[in-house]
Amino acid sequence: MKTIITLSLLITTMLMANAQSSKTYNLIVGTYTNPGKSNGMYVYTFNSETGELSYKAESPAIKNPSFLTVSSDRKHVYAVSEVGEGSVSAFNYEAASGKLTFVNSAPAGGNGPCYVSVDNKNKFAFVGNYGGGSLAAVPINPDGSLSDKVQSIQHQGSSINKGNQEKPHVHATLLSKDGKYLFVPDLGTDKINIYKVDVTKAQPLTPASPAFVSITPGGGP
Repeated sequence: MKTIITLSLLITTMLMANAQSSKTYNLIVGTYTNPGKSNGMYVYTFNSETGELSYKAESPAIKNPSFLTVSSDRKHVYAVSEVGEGSVSAFNYEAASGKLTFVNSAPAGGNGPCYVSVDNKNKFAFVGNYGGGSLAAVPINPDGSLSDKVQSIQHQGSSINKGNQEKPHVHATLLSKDGKYLFVPDLGTDKINIYKVDVTKAQPLTPASPAFVSITPGGGP
């Protein structure tokens, strides 16, 4: 119980994956690791009827895996490291045991990554960098590892709240259900940016038409 209580103070991202029965799942938890009280990611068995959690496995040490996602084939987990010059890491994932095995890391294309998503063909990881105000498309190799041939896109601009809108702050990278578009809310510029996605290309992202939608100034999406 002590472990669960400790984790509850560190949780920043939770994601359910790999249903084992109609009511039992693996729950993968990403945490902040500073000041050294957490190893990184933890896997629990989660009963959705009772809410009961039981420890199952944990990842090798990784810094601040504050957001993570599971590939569509359920064989890999991708996690950002929310640090200065950020990165995104790939892990092999065994659902039966919950085991996470580190594969490799690649640049996140900017500072302070806070979000990662993967297309349903497992071709690219799309990373949002809050601190750097940028996003990146990181190629995924056939074995699930990450390439360092990253497409990086830097946003520009600001908005009326100078406390946290003094520059771009990308907050998420959300794929449309058909995988043809990537929606990128930017808290700092009060825009939801829209990109076309073509995973057959080395640089899969191009601006859509329209390229963005503006929201109420100060709204901070």
